[in-house]
Amino acid sequence: MLFKVDPDVTQRGRARFAIECSVLLRLPPSQLVLFLRSLWQASCSVLREMNVGYVTAIAALAGAALGGLTSLANSWATLHAQMKAQRLASSKSRRRKLYKQFIDEASRTYVDALVHDKLDISRLVGIYALISRMRVLSSQKVIESAAGIAILITDTYFQPNKSPTELQAMMHDGGVDPLRDFSGVCRQELETDLLA
Repeated sequence: MLFKVDPDVTQRGRARFAIECSVLLRLPPSQLVLFLRSLWQASCSVLREMNVGYVTAIAALAGAALGGLTSLANSWATLHAQMKAQRLASSKSRRRKLYKQFIDEASRTYVDALVHDKLDISRLVGIYALISRMRVLSSQKVIESAAGIAILITDTYFQPNKSPTELQAMMHDGGVDPLRDFSGVCRQELETDLLA
């Protein structure tokens, strides 16, 4: 048997299939070749249409995936930038509070050192504790400036006490403000965000 027939095909379908086969077999070889060529071209066009359909579907899926990935990347980049800005703002806030504490403590201790001979160890410990916290959060310039102030305060305790007239003269000369350089370094660090 030349053609395998599906057993589910009805009797009428079998008869029609047999007629078409007999017509094909009666064709001269040149016409049979033309028929097979046209059948081949028709099947190729069906395949082309199917391929275009597949290509369209794949392109749509790829576009959706690319759009999803782009959206994901954009969300990640936005979230990353927000988190970085939040970390930077939090770090800035912590450093600002730390510098304020240091300035308050160092100012009180410096004034105490100007008018007293007795070294107040508890205040110096507080200053060095703040400097140690700065070592974790701050730039090297800020740490060096703070350490210089701690040394100045310690040295001031071992100098003779200042009289009110000497304090007044120091105020006019700017000698009572040893934290000016420290404040400038802190401001520069906070403005330029060297730690970002």
